[in-house]
Amino acid sequence: MKILVTDPLAPEGLEVFKNAEGFEVEARGWKGQRGTAVASDPQTLSFYTQLQPNVLKEGGSGRKKAVERAVKGLGGKVEAIYWTFGDHDTVLIVDLPDNTAATALSLAVASAGAVRISTTPLITQQEVDAACKQSVKYRPPG
Repeated sequence: MKILVTDPLAPEGLEVFKNAEGFEVEARGWKGQRGTAVASDPQTLSFYTQLQPNVLKEGGSGRKKAVERAVKGLGGKVEAIYWTFGDHDTVLIVDLPDNTAATALSLAVASAGAVRISTTPLITQQEVDAACKQSVKYRPPG
């Protein structure tokens, strides 16, 4: 089972956020206009202000190693990890053995409180082809 995990915290590129001024700069740009800047939500601002010093110290390589260790422990593999601009600042493509492993990873990461994640199962072309061949008895409303 392959999943896409998005994490709204980029370990790289946070140098500007060593103090609250960086969050104010972000809020004045396009993210502020869209309402997605960290400073747009006091709770999110508090979360990032507390977390960012550790991320700056560890960097992207440290985060990648930690993620690979966790995924490998569940019998999976990290296929890709990217840091991005936008609503989600980190994107992972992870291959895990099943939904149980994906749920375990999601619960462990969420309960640590260090990041917030969104998980999207990835469906292969073969799975879509197989689904198209199944008969579904469905009646729309009305």
